[in-house]
Amino acid sequence: MNNPKLYQETNELQRENAATIVREYSSKFHWRADGLDTIIDVGSAIGDVFLEMVYPIFGRDFQRVVCSDLNPNLLEYGRKHYENKVKNCEFRILNIATEGEELPNDLKGQFDHLLSFFCLQLIPNQRKAFQNIYSLLRPEGGNCLLTVFARSPYYDAYQKLSKTIQWSAYMTDVENYTCSWHYAYDPVGEVNKMLNDCGLHDIDVQLRPTIYTYASIEDFKIIENMKAVSHYTHRIPVERQDEFMNDFAEAMMKAKPNFKYFNDCNGGFNFPFEQLIIFARK
Repeated sequence: MNNPKLYQETNELQRENAATIVREYSSKFHWRADGLDTIIDVGSAIGDVFLEMVYPIFGRDFQRVVCSDLNPNLLEYGRKHYENKVKNCEFRILNIATEGEELPNDLKGQFDHLLSFFCLQLIPNQRKAFQNIYSLLRPEGGNCLLTVFARSPYYDAYQKLSKTIQWSAYMTDVENYTCSWHYAYDPVGEVNKMLNDCGLHDIDVQLRPTIYTYASIEDFKIIENMKAVSHYTHRIPVERQDEFMNDFAEAMMKAKPNFKYFNDCNGGFNFPFEQLIIFARK
């Protein structure tokens, strides 16, 4: 994700999904009696999904609001456009998968609430990410709500293209961008065990089939739409990007031939995935 403005203009799926999940789970949140709750969003990108779609759902001010991401370019864009729109808001570089380096001291153990939407699928070591999430929550307790883009023919399609003559040179790191849960036999059971091992409790993990419907297959294939979240399109010469997206859409439809991709009612194109929805407390 290298173009923050493009992401801002094309992230309707992320915005709708995050708001829906937070509305569903907000009643599970425990709020401090003194009203001094702190909250951090992990993998915020530019912060618009969290600050515009999620934050207003809570209907309260927070003592501290942190948008975090590993990409400084995205954070700088978010800081410029959103930081002053929410009280006590800051943008911070954070690697939630950090192993060799410690979490920043002024973030460790500081948060009553931790959220993350469609970020953790990019982390190979899921156990370490959960351990770091535990460490960010206050010692007195806190809760986390996480969504993970776990399974989809999206991953299968990219795997297939990475083995073709015309696209393999641009996709040598495809495994790095394929969620480890995509291949897991029992992701819900494995995630439950990892969270429990980390010390979290009141664990609720679901693997939920989800469909996002584009207005048409042409809308799905629009370069500007998929480029914002693709790890590969920006590597491909501009004159070949339409060809790549056509091949990607075809490969995705063949990855699950029994899935009904087209909506008979409105002609829309259905984009299927299974998301892990995780809620837990420290």
